[in-house]
Formats: sequence, C-alpha cells, structure tokens
Amino acid sequence: MKNYKIKVERESLVSYSGYSTETVNDMLIIANLQIPESIRRLELYRKKPLRKPDSGVQDFFTGNFSFNLIFKTRRGDPAVVKLFTEIPELPDNFAVFYLKWFLRLSDFSVQIDHVKQCFICRLNYGSPWTEYISIKNLGKVLNDLIRLIGFF
Repeated sequence: MKNYKIKVERESLVSYSGYSTETVNDMLIIANLQIPESIRRLELYRKKPLRKPDSGVQDFFTGNFSFNLIFKTRRGDPAVVKLFTEIPELPDNFAVFYLKWFLRLSDFSVQIDHVKQCFICRLNYGSPWTEYISIKNLGKVLNDLIRLIGFF
C-alpha cells in the first residue's frame, strides 16, 4: 500500500500554565492514507476517551500489553477490531515504533473515519527539557513510520 502522502512541518503550540504562557515547538508529521473500504473507523489515542464509543464502534484490547498501555483509547469498527485482535503483529508493530521513539514523541495517534484518514506523529523539537529529534535524524523516524503504515 503506497497510497499515502506525508507532510512534515514545524508546529508552535502555546501552553498556558497558571501564571505564564510558554511556546512549545514540535515537529508535526501527518501521514494521510487511502484506507480500504473494509476499514471504516479506528481511533488510537494516548489519552483516555472522554466519551462513549459511537454507534458501530467498540473499545478493544489486544494481546499486546505494551500496545494496550500506550493507547488508552483503542476503538474501531468490527473489521478493525478483528484485525488488531487476530493479527498479533499489528499491535506489536505499533508498540515497537512507539517504544523506539517515545522519548522524542510528544504525541502519536491514529484517526481513521470518513473525514480523516491519518496517522499523526508529533516529535519534540527544540524543547530544552526533553530529548528532541534533529533534522538529521528525522529521516529515520519517517522510515520507521512508513514501514508501520505499510504494514498496516
């Protein structure tokens, strides 16, 4: 599956904390996909869900403890749930990517629905208190992300 476009851009986010504001710069990678018709909905987020699943969508667990721990929101349509629960390599590959790069990731999520079909990866960039990905090493992250998308 090579039907995706990847966009890399620098993103500045303003953070408000109590008495001050702070600008955080991240490197944003968005991979837009052309997903097969059989996959209608998938949500993978690091944060816990704030709402119940929509109709036709269900929460799921996989046999991969790391994957379940990384993604607190794991939802999909029945076809997606079947893929993630019956093909152990799928959650394994997501966990391997995340565990390899987690010190440099500020966010990693997947959202597939009728409007958005994309992997979103935010990399720390220019934050002095956390490890960040340099432009020189960005290619390595992109290659790993492309491999993960290709497997998916």
